[in-house]
Amino acid sequence: MVDPIIKEYTVELARMAREKLDLLVREELNGGTNVFFANEKTQRDALAAGDVPKIDDIRKIVLNLKKNHVKPAADGRYVAFITPEVAFDFMDDEKFLKAYEMNQNGNPLIKGEMADVYQVKFIELVNAKVFEGEGAAGVDVHSTIVIGRKPYGITKINGEGVQTITKALGSAGTEDPLNQRQSIGYKINAFVAKRLQEEGIVRYESVPSNA
Repeated sequence: MVDPIIKEYTVELARMAREKLDLLVREELNGGTNVFFANEKTQRDALAAGDVPKIDDIRKIVLNLKKNHVKPAADGRYVAFITPEVAFDFMDDEKFLKAYEMNQNGNPLIKGEMADVYQVKFIELVNAKVFEGEGAAGVDVHSTIVIGRKPYGITKINGEGVQTITKALGSAGTEDPLNQRQSIGYKINAFVAKRLQEEGIVRYESVPSNA
């Protein structure tokens, strides 16, 4: 009989491992040099309350991507990864809301996709990057990553990805004389994310109204 505790922890560890890999990719993408600031600011520490995210800024970013001959990520669409706070403000943006109402056709949101408007798919992520306290007067600055087609790569070694390691009850020998302990964990043996095309990755920084 399969130990249900081991099964449950294996599922939870798999989720944790996916999130860890996602964070590694997130940090690599946020290290790019192609940056656009809300409200025409020129640096992060100048961003303040009121420098909220605007859909017109995203449209300008897409225009620049096109000028740099960056093709859409997939299905003729660029992709933007946003925090829930940025998503909240976009839903108060009249241009965003109008396009959203025209394009969604009443369909429910699925797979984290918030909207598909102005040739951009917006994906809401709870672990999207936030530069805590790095704005003016210590406000949090939220990062939105807009990408085109294949601007970064991921390298793994076959058979050396995420490994789950289980130590059975009683396997510790004299270190566990009463057979009271067993363990389960995971490790990531080999994983690298790397930006390959700087012009295909844009970091848009803003201060959401409810940050």
